[in-house]
Amino acid sequence: MPTELADIYTITKFGEVEKLREKLVEEDINKKNEHGSSLLHYAISGGKKESALFLMEKGIDVNLTNYEGQTALHLTCASGDVIIAEKILENGGDIHMSDLHNS
Repeated sequence: MPTELADIYTITKFGEVEKLREKLVEEDINKKNEHGSSLLHYAISGGKKESALFLMEKGIDVNLTNYEGQTALHLTCASGDVIIAEKILENGGDIHMSDLHNS
């Protein structure tokens, strides 16, 4: 569980969706960290389905790429989460985007 001083990325990956709701500044929803990862990347890599759904509900760009060119859909497919994959597609996820490894 993140502390009160945790940044938004840590909260998204390790915290509960209620804390994310509290801390999220909506105009920053599409900002990336120094590695190019978005909040949606963090929610998916942390297995935080509710947080991922919340971010999509708030309008996060599901096609943002990280430093390897991976979108949230890339990470979701690697994790096998069909529900999140469907939601990403419903929210405009592009199945034709490839990462730096052409996957």
